[in-house]
Amino acid sequence: MVFCRNPISCYTKGTSINNRYKVITRIGYGSFATAFKVQDSHDNDKVLVAKVARKSDDVSGKYNMEVAALTKLVGIKHWPQMMNHFETVSYRVIIMSEEGESLGNVLSRNNNGVFSNGNSLRVSYCLTKALDSLHHVGYVHRDINRDNITMKQQGKEIVITVIDLGNGSKSFPRQKCRFNSYPTSWHVMLGKEYCERDDFVSGLYLIAECLGAPIFNTKNKSLIDAKREFHNNPSSFFPLEQRWMAKLITIFDSMVFDKKTDLSPIWNSYATAIPRVSPLSPIEYEKINDVVVVQ
Repeated sequence: MVFCRNPISCYTKGTSINNRYKVITRIGYGSFATAFKVQDSHDNDKVLVAKVARKSDDVSGKYNMEVAALTKLVGIKHWPQMMNHFETVSYRVIIMSEEGESLGNVLSRNNNGVFSNGNSLRVSYCLTKALDSLHHVGYVHRDINRDNITMKQQGKEIVITVIDLGNGSKSFPRQKCRFNSYPTSWHVMLGKEYCERDDFVSGLYLIAECLGAPIFNTKNKSLIDAKREFHNNPSSFFPLEQRWMAKLITIFDSMVFDKKTDLSPIWNSYATAIPRVSPLSPIEYEKINDVVVVQ
């Protein structure tokens, strides 16, 4: 969740939401809602997440949109599972599964601040699969960044989940969005209507960060010009072993905004990206002082 102003402060450690969900700690907050880690007193104190929004802040229907999207994502891998949703006198609340740490936190544990080429491929594949699932149920995310992707150990594997649909919308009708930050797709910054392609492109910008690839040179140019330079020749920004990224960017750039695209070339590109590395293989990690470290 993006950190900014105006968190909800009435729910502190030990207080209860709707006489059921005991607050453990506040996770984060944004312009729309505040997220809390809670325990469900009706389910053996199971740890969950409560996303709480003031009714006065929810003037654009974000709550109803997120509930509708999460309802369609029940049972679908790589998405938080909604357990409950309700309204109180002042707040609108979504209760969902707890999905671990942000990718940004896990990435920051590495001295060089990057993941290996193989692990970056695996994360990218999971993220693309997740976004494809979202698009199939009729929504776009519009806020893919290192804080909205989580990593959690489940058994012996690391699971990737996409969270925070607070900025999401239905895929149709298409909308123009005045987004202009680092994660924003170049196509959106050019003024094109937001479409599925732009979620995928933002996801690849994030994976470039995971690889430590400096794809936007803004030292002597604007961000939009740096993105133009990158998209015009993506292969020049990656060493040979990372060129699979350039191939994916090129395919996503060719997607037509008003037509459903066959993603078979994408899955084929993932399958052949790195010799002897399957994108379906488990993310490699180790536990150091009971903390997950992904190399």
